Amino acid sequence: LAVKMPSGIMSDPKQFGKHYLETDFRFDRLSLIPLATCAYLFGARGTLYGCARLFQLLRVVRIGKYLGGLVEGINVRSSLDITTASLRIFQIFALIIVLVHLFGCVFHLLGIEDEDSPGETWIVVDGMEDEPSSRRYLRSFYWSLYTITTIGFGSVPVVTIPERILAMATMAIGAVICDAGLTAVLASIISNKDRQAGTNSRRIQCCKLYMETTDVAETLQERILDFYSYTDNSVKNVNEDEILGSLSPSLASEIVQYFCLFPLRSCALFDKYEGGAIYSLIKLMKPYLAVPGECLSRIGSPCDSIFVVTERGSIRTMDAEGFISDAVEGTIVGHAATSANSKRDGSPTHRLRLELISANIKSKGDTYIVVGGVKSRCRPPSSSDGSVSQTMFDKQVAVDTGEYRCKLAVKEWRKRRSELIGTGEVTIPTHRTSMSPSILSVTIASNSGRVMGTIQLKGSLMPLEAGATLSHELTCTSQSYSHLFRLELSDERRLDQVFRAATLPLLDRIPSSLSVAAEENSAYQNEDGTDWNLELKFNHVNQTPREGRKASRRKSSIFKL
Repeated sequence: LAVKMPSGIMSDPKQFGKHYLETDFRFDRLSLIPLATCAYLFGARGTLYGCARLFQLLRVVRIGKYLGGLVEGINVRSSLDITTASLRIFQIFALIIVLVHLFGCVFHLLGIEDEDSPGETWIVVDGMEDEPSSRRYLRSFYWSLYTITTIGFGSVPVVTIPERILAMATMAIGAVICDAGLTAVLASIISNKDRQAGTNSRRIQCCKLYMETTDVAETLQERILDFYSYTDNSVKNVNEDEILGSLSPSLASEIVQYFCLFPLRSCALFDKYEGGAIYSLIKLMKPYLAVPGECLSRIGSPCDSIFVVTERGSIRTMDAEGFISDAVEGTIVGHAATSANSKRDGSPTHRLRLELISANIKSKGDTYIVVGGVKSRCRPPSSSDGSVSQTMFDKQVAVDTGEYRCKLAVKEWRKRRSELIGTGEVTIPTHRTSMSPSILSVTIASNSGRVMGTIQLKGSLMPLEAGATLSHELTCTSQSYSHLFRLELSDERRLDQVFRAATLPLLDRIPSSLSVAAEENSAYQNEDGTDWNLELKFNHVNQTPREGRKASRRKSSIFKL
């Protein structure tokens, strides 16, 4: 048993009980009073017994909280997206139905009270005295509905003074809830949508006018309009920079850590950052939206940034020999990162090629295989003899022995998230030619050791030929609107200089330009032409306890320049 709090999850029974007593218990305390049971034991029947049961309706107050939790669970665990506006409208309609039911029951009760007095109640005047209770309730519900919605159809007579008082109270409450509440909610929703739609339309029209006056190419115009369509419809005009900027620095840093901490720790480029220094690097990373066809890095061209691929990114890479693969989420792309990883792993000596023959995985979603930062879908053309296969990995690797071991991870898309199914390991022996590849069978097991299926591969590991291209650079291109995190290498170099300077002795941290400026600039000289003597005085305070108190002892150190 646990409850979600702003500060975290509360699962301690004592804290949970204290929280319940301070919040929901005040309604449950009244609703748990056994008034109906006591009234029944003392012989109360009919109207009095029904009134005694009204105290149990106090639990209805908690429906709004339960409804909010239900909507949040639906949004998290399903593909449905229930907006706040839809939830507010549903709450207003639910409140109206509950009030219509309550006022209808009271109106029906007032009609039964004086049923023996002919012509005194609405039931007798309306000719409902011989009708069953269900028909009477339906009639009273009908009266309550058109009264609380202030329609005023008036087909049900209101005869007695209590009935008229109830009708006035129903009209007043209905005017507040229906006329003011519901109308205000609908007007606010329509106004917000109209304002956002107007802003989007005005932005698109201005862009079209600009492109027409500057004679922009039609293909570029289509890409620009497609970008606006994506930001307006798919992203809902959400700006990631504004969202992170509106949060506290610690919360914004935690969001970036969720996506970038493990990739940065795994990259050889940042092995020099120890301990908490990596968190200073995370604060320099910014969200980046890559459009379809955008080239993030190109072989032979300088690349001044690195990018962390997220689940909402689709990046396709191509090496110097033309092999194309899709980067998996958590991969860092950029010449600096790939160069550092290549130096750490060693110069490539062999070329590894893996082809997917068949995959038998227990999964409910769309599965794919991850090998060395490259992903491939588990949908090969099946063949029992391996004559038909799908290339999923082709890369230059460094091999010290006569075989190469690599790990495979099988994941699936489930409820808009990537979930790990299991992992496996495959060993590929060295081949002299590509005509005799090995047929390999890999068992995929979950973290708990449960077998989730098998994968059949065709693998070959061949030595590189003399004169083969040994380039670590990749051409990375975005295949769709990809949400990435970007780090400028200039920011990383400045941060590295700060950490390097922090390790120097104190006097070595003083810039050498100070002494040069003192010699060249006469402003640093006295009137008689002599140089100033610059003294840096440091006070050290040593505190030693003396008879329960702390006595301070001050020491001074003077450095003359």
